[in-house]
Parts: sequence; structure tokens; C-alpha cells
Amino acid sequence: MIKVFKESRFLEMHGDDQLIARFKVAIGGEVKGDKTHSNWYTELGGEVGIHGGRTSTDWTWGCMALSDKDIRILWTYAKLKTPVEIYE
Repeated sequence: MIKVFKESRFLEMHGDDQLIARFKVAIGGEVKGDKTHSNWYTELGGEVGIHGGRTSTDWTWGCMALSDKDIRILWTYAKLKTPVEIYE
């Protein structure tokens, strides 16, 4: 399970009901409400991506960006169809 906390700008990875890791994320500028995004669909099930890049500023159009190092860690442990919950 992946949990994203937009206001505090953290992504948590959980397994067996325990916190495994917490990563800093960058998102779009406004944390409340829907985001402007392109219209694309993936096996993940929708229009929100989790990708690398940088976390020093909020620069995405609705996706969650981790550091390149952190996205490699997440990619190792979170497989396709891992549930994602997003909180304000």
C-alpha cells in the first residue's frame, strides 16, 4: 500500500500493516482539490503518476515526484497494481 499526504508532502510505503519507508514528494502548487493533468490511462488505473525528478519545488501537474534515488527504491518494492491512497 502506498499513501500520499499532499499537504505534508510525504509518500509512505506500507507492507503487512507496517510503515516501511517515507519519502519526500513534490506535487502541483495547490494541494487541495483536483489537479490539471493530461488525459492518459495506465495499468495503474488512472491519471495520476508517481515518478522521479526532484522534490525541491512543487512542479508537477498533479503527479507525485520523488527524488530519482527514492523512486528507484519505491520501484523495487511497489509492483504494478499496488493500491495508492491520496490524502489532502
